[in-house]
Order: sequence, then structure tokens, then C-alpha cells
Amino acid sequence: MLAQAATSSWGPLLAFVIQEALTNAAKYAPDSAVRITMAGDLQRVSLEISTDLPDPAPARRSGATGLASLRDRLEAQGGQLQASPSAGRFTVHAEIPRSAAPVALASVPATATRRPRRWLAVLIPAVIVLAFCFGLYQLQAATYRATGLSPASFSQLSIGMDREQVEAIATAKGLDEPLPIIDAPLAPAGAQCRYYAARNGPLDLGSDMFRLCFSEGTLVAMDHLYPLD
Repeated sequence: MLAQAATSSWGPLLAFVIQEALTNAAKYAPDSAVRITMAGDLQRVSLEISTDLPDPAPARRSGATGLASLRDRLEAQGGQLQASPSAGRFTVHAEIPRSAAPVALASVPATATRRPRRWLAVLIPAVIVLAFCFGLYQLQAATYRATGLSPASFSQLSIGMDREQVEAIATAKGLDEPLPIIDAPLAPAGAQCRYYAARNGPLDLGSDMFRLCFSEGTLVAMDHLYPLD
């Protein structure tokens, strides 16, 4: 979503909200962590920024108009802004329409335009990296569901089990052939074998495999296979 913001008409408005909320957090709770969450649909983007308040909570500074000005700007674009302390936290919640017109940069002080851009320059690469890692994890998880068999599950199997009993434990479909790097001995004559990645989960990147061989619906061989030297 931040990648979209960098090239959209509503991106600068999003950056101004983040900048103003972070500025307030730095003023009133400089040692507290800040949590930023985003969500959205085809019509609008929701942004929530919250931070723990120190005890006792600091008094509001007189003459502080940043959030009020930002609320006016959002409402003029059809959005909303709520900012309030609650249960020891200060939360800024903004609703930004995707149809928001580009912000007139000339109406914003130069420091207010440069800083949001710097935040976007940091946040966008971070989001891209997180999206890549998430996609890689999803791929690993799908591979594990299709081919994985954990050592703990393998240890529950025993020769003589029927196929239904085995499939209740080895739930993945497995592979027809071992990976090329696997040193696989000859299978029992007439047996049909399935090969599984010997892993404990999606983040286990081991290369070992398990082989389960059936003859007439009965498990006749089970082997732990290792990569070639």
C-alpha cells in the first residue's frame, strides 16, 4: 500500500498524517514506541498511529495547531481525523479517500514536504522487503503442505500399516521421484513409493527426504534418505 502511496494523489496526504502524528509522539512521548497500522479498500485508506503516554501524561501545549490543521485538510478532501488519549495511549486515526486531490505543496512549509518524503523513502523499501519475505514464506509453506513429512510423524509409522493408516499421519501428497541430489537405494521389487521432504516446518530448509513404499496397499519399506556426498 505504501508503494501505491508513492505514486498516488493521496500519498502526500498520507505522508503528512504520518509526519504530524510522529511529531506529536516525539513531543509528548519521546521514549515510547510508536505503532502504525494501515488498511484500505477501493474507496479509502485507514491509518492508525498510537503510542504509550508517560505517567503522568504531559499537558497539551498551548498554540499547538498541527492536528487541527490536518483535520481541516482531511475533511476538505472528504476524509476524517480523530486524535485522542485513551487508556494510557494517544491514538491518531485517519480516513483518507483514494480520490483525494494532490496536496498543494506550496501551501506546506518546506520542512513538512521534505520530511514525509524521507519517511516514505524509508518505509517503502521496508514494506517491499517484508512483502518479498512474506511471499517467500507462503511459497515455502505451500511446498511443505504438499511434500513435507516431519521426523516426528515419520517415527509414528511402522511396517505393516495399511495405506489409510499411513495417510492419516503422512497427510502431504509427496513426490513420485526423489530430488536429484538424493542418494536413493533401489526400492523393493513391485513396490510403489512416495517421497517426502524431511522437514519440521516451512522454515526448515533441510535436504533430507523420507521414502514410503507400498505393496498391495501395505507399507513394506520406510527409509530416511540423505543427499549425495
